[in-house]
Amino acid sequence: SLPVLIFLIVLYSACGLGDRKVKQTFYELVSSTNDTLDKMTTDWHMMLDKARNTKNFNGLAPFRNKMGLFISRNRSKIADIEVPQNLSEIRDSEEVFLSTQANIISDAYPTFEPFNELTPDVDIQNQMKLVANDLETETLFSEAIRKSLQAYAEMNRLKSSHVTKY
Repeated sequence: SLPVLIFLIVLYSACGLGDRKVKQTFYELVSSTNDTLDKMTTDWHMMLDKARNTKNFNGLAPFRNKMGLFISRNRSKIADIEVPQNLSEIRDSEEVFLSTQANIISDAYPTFEPFNELTPDVDIQNQMKLVANDLETETLFSEAIRKSLQAYAEMNRLKSSHVTKY
């Protein structure tokens, strides 16, 4: 039994199946994190636009908290995953991306939460400057990572099976 187990472990290692599994796991994790954060950021901005029109900003804080938890949880997963050297650049880009978004979510997003129907439009417009480029910047950064992942996936024949959700 022990010789068979050793044989299977050696065979597993020799065929590169372990390395492929690491690559696939990393690809899935970063892809799903990237896509979900992209969707969450878009949804938050849609909520902000609706809140500006209705002067009801109550839904922003719970959603921002959900985004913050998502980023925190996935930052640690991505930082902890062991990757081959050729994946470190993509992982580093994703870590910078998540860190940047975490800062925006914790610094700029909360400024809208105390607003209500009595908040003057000029005050809302002044705060809008803080997030004016957020969605566009997030989308560009996300797309750059997505393109790197796609090239990597094609090179290693990896398939994506993740579903964007939160």
